[in-house]
Amino acid sequence: MKVGTKLTIGFIVIVLLIWAVVFVARNTYTETQEEVEALKADIVPGAVAMAEMEGKAYEIKAWTLLYMIRGNVVRKGKPVKEWLQQTTESLERLTREHKERAAVVVPQEAEIAEALETKARQLSSVTREIVNLKDRGVELDELLKRGEEAFGPIFSPLVEQIEEHKTSHMAALAKSVDTVREAHSSSMQFLFLVAGLVTLAAIGIRFLGVRRWITEPLSALHRGTEIIGQGNLDY
Repeated sequence: MKVGTKLTIGFIVIVLLIWAVVFVARNTYTETQEEVEALKADIVPGAVAMAEMEGKAYEIKAWTLLYMIRGNVVRKGKPVKEWLQQTTESLERLTREHKERAAVVVPQEAEIAEALETKARQLSSVTREIVNLKDRGVELDELLKRGEEAFGPIFSPLVEQIEEHKTSHMAALAKSVDTVREAHSSSMQFLFLVAGLVTLAAIGIRFLGVRRWITEPLSALHRGTEIIGQGNLDY
């Protein structure tokens, strides 16, 4: 085999290894990018929304109980009734936005999101009813009874569904993070492996290839020239 052919093959091997690195890096980037887009589009916003919904639901319960007991007292610079209105509107807004996002990003969650919105509206309705009863002078015992009969059957399923939905989002978040970490780890291992192979190939071509394909033939040619120059034409 000619020296030029041998050198060409050696450099082709190095180039192929380099392109293997590029291919793996591209695939890893694509996979990581897809996971990151999923995190940005649904998983993280969904988990945050569930946490906010849960917090607003418990706030509504606390403000409603306070209103039943103390009436429209001022807390944190606002009357309790104003806090109740603000919190119920926030919960309805959160569930509505979640439903709209689910319809576009994750259609399989649309039914769950719609159920959450319905329960949020029901909770707001019951809260307004209890406030009206308090404003009409209904006694505390009757208010507490009404709250247990009407508020509880809506509040508990709403919180349970939010908690379940939040758990699924957190599990999806953990899975996506693990996928990104595994892809990064695998790609780094492969890159180090190929980098080692490229290094060995380069060393082999530099020392072994050059010696066998260039240095030794030139040395043999030089020795032959000296021998012939001394008159040994048979050589």
